[in-house]
Amino acid sequence: EKEWYRPDQFMPERFLDPTRSQLISPSLSYLPFGAGPRSCLGESLARQEVFLFMAWLLQRFDLEVPDDGQLPHLEGNPTVVFLIEPFKVKVKVRQAWREAQDEGST
Repeated sequence: EKEWYRPDQFMPERFLDPTRSQLISPSLSYLPFGAGPRSCLGESLARQEVFLFMAWLLQRFDLEVPDDGQLPHLEGNPTVVFLIEPFKVKVKVRQAWREAQDEGST
């Protein structure tokens, strides 16, 4: 409890300012991958996993702006991570992927 209030509880809001627009850290104890010689050995693996997951999503799904939605503005808040305002997106299974799945299931 020296660094965090109720450290044994999952409280992601502890990293957001009251307006929930910026990511904050009350101390330098929050560095997701660390820094310097003691940085996380798995950082490059984690980045590769995120890349592969995004490629998997984009291969199988079409992402569209919903009829009642707007494109997000990309003027976010550069903090520990780049934050943008929440926005809606419509996700559809790609027709080619659906057909390939149907052919493979017979």
